[in-house]
Amino acid sequence: MRPDGPRPIQFRVPLNRRRVVAIAVVAIVIVLLSSVRAIAGAYTDFLWFDQLGFASVWRGVVGAKVSLGLLFTLVFFAGSWVSLAVANRLAPKSLSFMPGEEVLERIHEVLGARNVLGRTIVSALLALVAGPSMVSQWNDWVLFRNAQTVGIKDPQFHRDIGFYLFKLPFLSAAVAWTFTALIIITIVTAAAHFFNGGIRVQPGSIRVTNSVKAHLSVLLAFVALAKAGGYWLNRFELTLSTNGYVQGAGYTDLKARLPALTLLTAISLASVVLFVVNIRMRGWTLPTIAVGLWLLVSIAVGAIYPRALQAIVKSSQFDKEQPYIERNIEATRAAFGLQKVTVVEQPYDDSGAVNTAKSTAALNQSAETVSNIRLWEPTAEIAGGTFTKLQQVAGYYRFRDVDVDRYTIDGKVKPVIVSVRELDPDFNEITSWVKRRLNFTHGYGVAMAAANKATEEGQPQFLVQNLPPEGLFKFTQPRVYFGEHFDSYAIGGTKALEVDFTDKNGADQTFSYDGDGGVRVKSIFRKAAFALRFADPNLLISNQVTASSRILYVRNVRERAQMAAPFLHYDADPYPVVIGGRIVWVLVAYTTSTRYPYSQQTSGFGLLGADSGLAGSFNYVRNSVKVVIDAYTGSTTFFVVDEKDPIAKAYRAAFPKLFQPSSQVEKLYPGLRAHFRYPEDIFRIQSSIYAQYHVTTARQLFNKNDRWDISKDPGSVVAGSDDPASGQARRMPAYYLLAQLPGSEKQRFSIQQSLVPFSQNDSQQNLRAIMVGESDPDRYGELKAYVFPRDEQIFGPSIAADRMSAFQEVSVKESQLGLRGSSVRYGNLQVLMVGDSLLYVRPMFVENKDSNLPLLTYVIVLFHGRIGFQPTLAEALKQSLEPNAGTVDGLGTTGPDAATGGNATPTPTPTTIKSTTSIVAATSGPLSVADLAKLSTEEILTRASGAYEAAQAALAGRKLDVYQAKVDEMGQLVTEAVRRGAGAAVTTTIARAAAASTSTSSPSSSPSSTSVTTVP
Repeated sequence: MRPDGPRPIQFRVPLNRRRVVAIAVVAIVIVLLSSVRAIAGAYTDFLWFDQLGFASVWRGVVGAKVSLGLLFTLVFFAGSWVSLAVANRLAPKSLSFMPGEEVLERIHEVLGARNVLGRTIVSALLALVAGPSMVSQWNDWVLFRNAQTVGIKDPQFHRDIGFYLFKLPFLSAAVAWTFTALIIITIVTAAAHFFNGGIRVQPGSIRVTNSVKAHLSVLLAFVALAKAGGYWLNRFELTLSTNGYVQGAGYTDLKARLPALTLLTAISLASVVLFVVNIRMRGWTLPTIAVGLWLLVSIAVGAIYPRALQAIVKSSQFDKEQPYIERNIEATRAAFGLQKVTVVEQPYDDSGAVNTAKSTAALNQSAETVSNIRLWEPTAEIAGGTFTKLQQVAGYYRFRDVDVDRYTIDGKVKPVIVSVRELDPDFNEITSWVKRRLNFTHGYGVAMAAANKATEEGQPQFLVQNLPPEGLFKFTQPRVYFGEHFDSYAIGGTKALEVDFTDKNGADQTFSYDGDGGVRVKSIFRKAAFALRFADPNLLISNQVTASSRILYVRNVRERAQMAAPFLHYDADPYPVVIGGRIVWVLVAYTTSTRYPYSQQTSGFGLLGADSGLAGSFNYVRNSVKVVIDAYTGSTTFFVVDEKDPIAKAYRAAFPKLFQPSSQVEKLYPGLRAHFRYPEDIFRIQSSIYAQYHVTTARQLFNKNDRWDISKDPGSVVAGSDDPASGQARRMPAYYLLAQLPGSEKQRFSIQQSLVPFSQNDSQQNLRAIMVGESDPDRYGELKAYVFPRDEQIFGPSIAADRMSAFQEVSVKESQLGLRGSSVRYGNLQVLMVGDSLLYVRPMFVENKDSNLPLLTYVIVLFHGRIGFQPTLAEALKQSLEPNAGTVDGLGTTGPDAATGGNATPTPTPTTIKSTTSIVAATSGPLSVADLAKLSTEEILTRASGAYEAAQAALAGRKLDVYQAKVDEMGQLVTEAVRRGAGAAVTTTIARAAAASTSTSSPSSSPSSTSVTTVP
């Protein structure tokens, strides 16, 4: 047994140095082996950046992360190591252990003379945890180093806005990290003193040597200094406060919190002095005073008093908050680019409701606008489904997204819908590695149709169609290796030929990639690196891959842009442009910040899709960059289109080789600027903010008596909401249109959003204003608000949709179609300013349960309170002008172009339009017994004749599903007519129909000679 009483320390012999080295080598090898795939990923990332010419960006981003992590790791390590070294030097020369201190004794036995190794290991481990935490601040570090001046000063501290955008975020993060690091080092140092014996815990007391008190006083002085820096910076953070009525420093912030932070800064600095003095005093009195005073002030002045004052402020909030609300209005409008919105007081005259001549004249004056109304809905369910059915061509291709754009056709700008024929990686016949990676590597061409036209069968009138592509463009390179939905790599230029498409004779048309996209395989080392990156050994063993083959990866255009410039935020909807015989993708990139002083924070969550770069929170946004990506080579170019944006300037200074000025757009891509669209995501955000901040006085914002909201989407509920039954309406999407806006001399391509008064449960849906964003090159980015008279009750989109649905002909037809197994889909309800009135247009699509092909079947219009519901826009407009209906100039009522004013396209449609029946007859099937009983014999004969003609037209157009449906319908009608004793009439009717069908289906006949029979 060990004797009672103190026992002198006995140190053991240090570990053998060779053993230490061996252990270290083994550890390093294990780390390298476990990290080999990560290393391969980093290497192939560099190759990817280098191939695009962005190696400097890779070095800049990686360098920022590495330098931050290394710098703060070394700073922490140095601070900890030095402090522990001082603790060791201040340790008592001799130390005896008392009973109960066995753990402490064992620690001494293990460390003993190895105190250098011990503090090195402890400092290194803590540094490896604390230092890399600052890597996440790499973006703030980049902006800090490339800070720009904005030229606007905040109204409170009179500092340039650039200080808040670029310097304050990193300074705040660095000071917060320093404070935390010093706290950790202080705690570790105190523990070291405890183990060294400088701090002894004895029954009833804690004994601390004077040298330890001095050491801890120095550390606490640094802690207090860091805290003083944090308080000083927190003063500026008040400009982002959310404690007042609006965001920004409010009455309580400036009258209570700002003085409190100033006082706390002074107390922290005073504490520094007290801790420094305590180095000589070596007592607990001064530290206790410093900490106690800091706690008292922080609780009383920093917490209790502001809350009490805020309670008082609420009793007269506007009087107290008025100047700060005014600051918020000015800052928010500036931060969201709303200070230059042009407000147009739009007159409204509904006298056309009783004056058909005036209504007709208004339409005649807007004939070009009306002729370009978009009828096709660019959604995957409607246009996407139609494109897939009619233009997919091969099972391994797929249309996933349809976009709206405009092109010049026959010298006139016309709206179009366009979609890229992308590769479908889920096609079940692409099974083997060779097929998936080497044979089926790319998409091919686009399908493009007039947005404002439809055939009599309700199908799109294609401007570009088929494979190889035919129509409006002559393609020099239609292949698509980079698109919206590529999620895996491919290898081009191998010994295996790549499939373009299968021609009409059943032969595969093949190709071998000869572009400069992707990274050359080049060597076995690169093969191994890519095999590790993709966890695919086939890359190493395949004899089809040669040294000149190129690996194409990161082929999704959004992911491609995100990887090249991860500091930007990207729009949810890239769109294709056919230019110079090639396909390029245009993607919008945004710059955002949460640090614009006094600006109101917003979030795209709930308003935008989750894949939008603006789905998060921010209080500053600019549409500053357009990214253009070649669909064949993958070349990626970033154009700065808003050269006044200070954040874009900062990134441009940091990565000069990444960005091109906007002046280079036309030089590198002639004609591309004419296809730029004002992006939907930022426009919806701006519309939402403007709905509240269109007011310019604090009183209006405070009272909320003139607050607007985006119109609710007719008949929809927020997807995924907590309580869909509550009726929380989803906001109506913005839409692109080609129209002549009031006050404009020509048609312009723009994006539009309807605004209604804000109300609980969306009870108020009268139209208050229409927000418009210009897209044409000469006015790109201009925002206008067409504000309607307050004393007029004007239908908003939701009310107009309700009126349309309640129209008897619409509801009856929808019910009839449902009974026949067809489903009805509605397109966007568009609101167009026609003269001093409004024209509401909504297309109706019918999808047969067997064909799953959405067809444009009807167009519903609401004009001057009257509804038109007909197969074409022209006929619907004519009906809305009844009873004194006249022909509207430029809008024919017959023929395939009835929906578009007779402006036929110069390109062939997918089928020759031969049917003389209405779209109703073309899409209907056998009638129910109840419906059949309601028809007279004469009506049955007329329908039988129409069904026969429709069947013949469907057969000529190879639409076998429609043909079969019409034959079945004709058989049902003929059987019923014979049952009623009309056999002779049946024979005569069918003979006439056959003769008419033969004449109208003659190759020499033209569409203009086709008659239109409206079937009841």
